[in-house]
Amino acid sequence: MPFSTMLTQVIIVVLIITYAYIYLSNIKQKTIKPILATWIFLSMATLMSFITNYYESGDAGLLANAYNIVDMLATITICSFLITQKNIRKTFTNFEKSCIGIVVIICVIWFITNNNVLAHILLQIILLIAYLPTLAHLWCAEKNSESITMWSLNGVAALFGLIEPVRTGAILPIIYGMRGAISCFLVVLLGIRIRMHTSKPSKKTNLSEL
Repeated sequence: MPFSTMLTQVIIVVLIITYAYIYLSNIKQKTIKPILATWIFLSMATLMSFITNYYESGDAGLLANAYNIVDMLATITICSFLITQKNIRKTFTNFEKSCIGIVVIICVIWFITNNNVLAHILLQIILLIAYLPTLAHLWCAEKNSESITMWSLNGVAALFGLIEPVRTGAILPIIYGMRGAISCFLVVLLGIRIRMHTSKPSKKTNLSEL
């Protein structure tokens, strides 16, 4: 493995581990209250994204799919941690039920048709749609409820995750990485927008506001 490729993979792992650590710390400190249903959906979608990509490219495509793999593991870890928390909302809204239901339908379609590319693309579209409530909330909010640092780290990891797929021409990891980068940086931009419009910024900055 070339040194530059190995370095890229190491950077992706470090960025994802850091973002997951920050997020888990915020949950433990009760500075943020994520929605369990959302993370169940994200765990299912990232897992299915990995599976469809693996069936399309096999072992040879694992390196190009490094971002999806590490992102999936981090997402499942966060979801598992949330399940153990008592102060987290565990009821599902209609939107969340719809997202999870659509992922299940995509799984069934994929199982019947074995069309890896179609299933993967549909999953990325659903993942983008799942960000809409968060984006809409941030657009109207007067106080930032998301960690800019966490989302920035994940977005940068997605950009690094594009390097190997672009070099090898691996289409599905490119789609996954682009979707990840766009989603994360939209959240970051809206978080920065809120800070810029805050008339009286807080003098003390806790971990969840970074």
